Amino acid sequence: MRVAVVGSGPAGLFCAKALVERGVQVTLLDVGKELDADRRKKAEMLAETPRNQWPPEIVRNLSDNPTVTPGKVPKKLLFGSDFAYQATHPFAPIDNPDVHPTPTFSKGGFSMIWGSAALPVSDQDLADWPINHDDLAPYYRKVLQTMPLCGGDGTLEDAFPSLSPSLDELYQGAQGRNLLRDLERSKEWLRTRGVLYGPARLAIHTTESTSSMGCNSCGFCLSGCPRNAIFNTLGVLDEICGEGKVEYRNNSIVHRVDEQDTGVTVTIIDEPTGRQSVETFDAVFLGAGAINTTRILLTSRELYERTITLKESKKFLLPLLRFKSDTEAMTERQVTLANIFMEINIPALSKHWIHMQMSPMNDLIMKSFGLAPDAPSSLRRTILSPILQRFMVAWCGLHSDHGDKFEIKLARSGAYEPPILHARSKPNLEIG
Repeated sequence: MRVAVVGSGPAGLFCAKALVERGVQVTLLDVGKELDADRRKKAEMLAETPRNQWPPEIVRNLSDNPTVTPGKVPKKLLFGSDFAYQATHPFAPIDNPDVHPTPTFSKGGFSMIWGSAALPVSDQDLADWPINHDDLAPYYRKVLQTMPLCGGDGTLEDAFPSLSPSLDELYQGAQGRNLLRDLERSKEWLRTRGVLYGPARLAIHTTESTSSMGCNSCGFCLSGCPRNAIFNTLGVLDEICGEGKVEYRNNSIVHRVDEQDTGVTVTIIDEPTGRQSVETFDAVFLGAGAINTTRILLTSRELYERTITLKESKKFLLPLLRFKSDTEAMTERQVTLANIFMEINIPALSKHWIHMQMSPMNDLIMKSFGLAPDAPSSLRRTILSPILQRFMVAWCGLHSDHGDKFEIKLARSGAYEPPILHARSKPNLEIG
């Protein structure tokens, strides 16, 4: 049996792994853009060097992020590169490459730049779906046999069971530890008001493995993890490819799929040459992300000028000032991804959960205040210290019922050109 999987992000990777475990030979088709060799080499050098010996010029180069601007949520780059955000492609063009959300052609998909936050979806948030949490739970458990997960304690388990055979622990840092202590004191009061909390559930390797050196709390998380501790799909992909169970083909742009009585034909464009080829498989699984998967299906059915509406969860940042200062906040080396989760269930606001990720002081916050994280003391730093020692950020997410919509439509191009995708964000006027 020949089966193709399209895409190497989490959906494609775990689909391929599940097929392999059933004895199926898998061909994984992927565009497979990767980080440039120079940045990769510099990141590897940091991984092998103690944090206090990192060369400042390399740190500046790999942490450069021009998207850190006042009033906007910055992008999480990978060692200063935005290669994972390539929205348009000559063989898969979009008329509005700046539209959000952005598709990706990256090897590993968005697992290369995600914040590693992982929670099961509750039934409250699956109200309009034909499946529920219990249907998904066995497959969450299956994924968590491979993907690491940290967390524990607090009250998250009341509604969001970990489903992991064991939860690893991460050091929360001074700010996270003190916030957890405050929440613990108010545990029952928060429970009665629909607020759950706990250490952030993060997919991070805490110990050395075949694909990771393990987290050492270097504090570089938001620029990229030199030790490969933040989970991405590449380690598992390399493993199953090395065992000969998956054939990985990069530079492969899937143009269309056509179901027939004898199987599924896949039209593939070779990126370097532009040549098209057609292969037949017994089955094809599409895991190319919401936008590119929709593009493939629209092209396959030749559904031109048909508007497809996608929903997007509403996200925003909420700055927080704690009454008590943490003098270590600006100097302590720690995991700078979210360190606390809060889940809020207030029916008067929403019938869905409101998700909050509390993040400690980090490089991006300091840069937004005009401070270089590793720079020596300055007058500006001295003046801002009383504020920054109390400063945290809540990254908030609302259910897609409350978010903006995303409309895409496929349009014909010239006779020998691929169809172009028209993409527009449509604000949800009900929430302003």
